[in-house]
Amino acid sequence: MTNNGVTMRRIIIIVMIIFFSYSVSAQHDKDPIALFVNGHKAQVLGEYYKAIELYKASLALNQDYASPMKGLAECFYYLDEYEEALSYVQKSKKYDKTNLDLYNLEGMIQIGRGEFDLARSEFEYVLKIEPHNIDAQFGLAELDIAHGKKREAAKKFMETLRNSPNNRTALLELAGIYEDLGEYETAKSYLELALKYHSEDPWVHYTAGKYFYKMNYLRLADYYLKTAIALRTHFFEAKQLLGIVYFITGKYDDAKALMEETLVSSNPDHQHFARYCLGLFNDRTGQPLLAIEQYIKALDLKYDDEIARIASENIAKREIDIKDHIRKNLAHYHFLEGLLLEEQNYLSQALIEYRRSLMLDYDSEAARYAYAGIFKKLKFPIRYLMELKVLRDDFKSKNPEVLDEFELNLMHLYDSVSYKWREELKAVTGEESIADTKPDKEEIFDEYSIQQKRYTVLLFTEPGKNDVLHPFADRILLDYFKDLLLGYRTILPYDNEYEISSFDSAFRTANEKKSDYFFIIRIEEKERSFEIVLTLYLTRTGSEMGTVRVYKTGNRRVQDAFVKCAAEIHDLLPLRGTLLTRKSNKGIIDLGSFQGIKQGDELLIIKKSKLKLDHKKIAFTYVDSDVLGVFKVTIPDENISEGIIRKKSFFDFINPEDEIIFELKESSDIADGTDN
Repeated sequence: MTNNGVTMRRIIIIVMIIFFSYSVSAQHDKDPIALFVNGHKAQVLGEYYKAIELYKASLALNQDYASPMKGLAECFYYLDEYEEALSYVQKSKKYDKTNLDLYNLEGMIQIGRGEFDLARSEFEYVLKIEPHNIDAQFGLAELDIAHGKKREAAKKFMETLRNSPNNRTALLELAGIYEDLGEYETAKSYLELALKYHSEDPWVHYTAGKYFYKMNYLRLADYYLKTAIALRTHFFEAKQLLGIVYFITGKYDDAKALMEETLVSSNPDHQHFARYCLGLFNDRTGQPLLAIEQYIKALDLKYDDEIARIASENIAKREIDIKDHIRKNLAHYHFLEGLLLEEQNYLSQALIEYRRSLMLDYDSEAARYAYAGIFKKLKFPIRYLMELKVLRDDFKSKNPEVLDEFELNLMHLYDSVSYKWREELKAVTGEESIADTKPDKEEIFDEYSIQQKRYTVLLFTEPGKNDVLHPFADRILLDYFKDLLLGYRTILPYDNEYEISSFDSAFRTANEKKSDYFFIIRIEEKERSFEIVLTLYLTRTGSEMGTVRVYKTGNRRVQDAFVKCAAEIHDLLPLRGTLLTRKSNKGIIDLGSFQGIKQGDELLIIKKSKLKLDHKKIAFTYVDSDVLGVFKVTIPDENISEGIIRKKSFFDFINPEDEIIFELKESSDIADGTDN
């Protein structure tokens, strides 16, 4: 036979094979059972989106087929799409009313929906028919966990082990419960039993890898995660966690390569996590533009990922030129959020969003004008005027509305304290006054230029004590928290490395930096909730002064939690000010309505440098001999106030730079203000 004849026969055979394969594939595409089987295979491999596609194709051919309905309910349950899962499990029950697995599945779905009573009724129905049904018993244990009764849940799982000592689910659940309870050795013992009885199960090895990763035993984590991947080639969760282990141990190229492998997953959650981690990895390796690009791709997959957004903004503020379009694009998001919040009359939140926008894009005239407008709505016309001045003088704004508003508000401020005391204030601060555009107008002093005394603080976190879904989120979020604290005129967070290994290292660093206080912050990030626990310490003694705990749910839970935490810290720290200057028995202090000062308030005047922070509570301590008198507010401005000075003794020892506090001890020896 000639070579041409052999070649022709090969071509014919190949064509026949292709045709036969296509025919078989086409038959499978029209066979609901084959589609269901392939969908189940995809589900077992964790390819839930592929499984959903195949199950739906099966149902399209046979709408009364209960098995793909059950498969769809399971897949949507695994993806936390509980409403979809519920609809399919209830459809499936109509066709298969005696299948107790469906009742157990509906019970688990109802737990996900937060409908605990409905869940309990499903499990109890199953147990009435089959008293020793393990899945129903597990369901009741999950209800205990949902109600915070972890030890009650553990008892139920241990009861299962008495009847089924090798039960994989019970062993892994017990390991997880005791890990959550902080009883790590007990958790480890159940993991070891699971590994002993289920050594071929990739999920067991993955769970062991997760445990040792959390315990910071990275070599063991590496071993078990590699074993899990060897047992299941497309085990994306294991690959991603191994990528994090590589990143922590400095194997950056291996970490990137492994994470990039998981981008082929059809699961958007896998893709999103990979993009987030690649942003993290590129930032660490000095590639800020690539890092921001990956974070933005993560946001394309999950627009509400606050942590990816904050991470990209942190890099932009730190690494990208102020004029770069990347910063402007990131800033625009916060500008739009501010507009939305302002429209709903959430003025304080809108102010924070506009401020964040300006931190990213300082030159945005629209954001600055919106920012200024919030102060007008909050009844702080002087601050409003100062922001308009920035637009007029620094940005050379030609907006007629800006210029007209400046003129109008300037005219309304001629009866202010800062106008009456402008020459004295200029002498004290060395600041220049603000002149109107018309030469015949007098000058107004910028009272917001006065630098107030600030509490110096340091922020720390112990990564091993945080429970976060986003790796390294704790350090990313402390940068954001620091920015929020800087928004308060009375708090100054120092620059420092956030990560610590123990309280001792935080205490030592805070003393070296000579801060007033330091905070150790613990974070718990769940799928639908976010919690901050902040413990405040006095630097001088290391004494614990109090705890702030904030728990939030909802779409803006991360930002809202830190905003609330910053506000609570600000409210905890006692108000203090300074006597700026005086004329006879009248004086000016650097506190005003912006700090909550009202007409008629009486504040103590304490000798300069004699105030100390109390080591037992968040307050000041001083001796009576250092109390010089009382300042009674007569006219509060926004950032300064005029008042009457009443000396304590016959001699008047009160001088500018003496300190002002809001803690007035009852005393009968404070005299009326008179000159000596």
